[in-house]
Amino acid sequence: MWRRYYRKHYYNKKDDLMDGIDSIAGLYILYLLFLWFTDRANFWLWVVYGFIALFLLYGILFAISKFKNKREAYFPYQRYFRPQPTPEARKLGDLLRGYGWNVEFEKWDGHKHIDIAITEAKFNIEVEGSQHNLNPNQAFTDQLRDFYSDQRGFVTKRIPNSLLKDDVRAEETAKLLNKQLQERVTQLRK
Repeated sequence: MWRRYYRKHYYNKKDDLMDGIDSIAGLYILYLLFLWFTDRANFWLWVVYGFIALFLLYGILFAISKFKNKREAYFPYQRYFRPQPTPEARKLGDLLRGYGWNVEFEKWDGHKHIDIAITEAKFNIEVEGSQHNLNPNQAFTDQLRDFYSDQRGFVTKRIPNSLLKDDVRAEETAKLLNKQLQERVTQLRK
């Protein structure tokens, strides 16, 4: 029983700032009780001051929480902590580099990380597992991601992992993608 309570208490631990605010609020309540018994003329004035201070304090905390959420969403050093590509995406990207394409792994486009991006051809390649076909929520999210890419003028090609497990199939896939990329570049030049 104690272990379960400890785990629950450990994971729901409050922020240090909130602990400080709780202790200040407790001291203020004790001060109000002291005023109630010693100086009732100024008691109501201090109650009003307390409400004003609480309103301002919670406004500041609300602003801090909004700032924290924005910092997490728009972390300025995000480019240093990119997710690493899967081995299949790395294999396909290396094969495409062999054909002379400038391949960028896990490129952030404002909505998502693209597995392989080739910006000169405005071409995104997503290397996917079976969960992208089996899970309807994932399939809808993929469609939404494709919509955002289409709005920016990028074509998205989805390649299943199973094609890249075998070296021969991976080379054939890279050849086919090379032809598609060359056609895409000629379309963009027109």
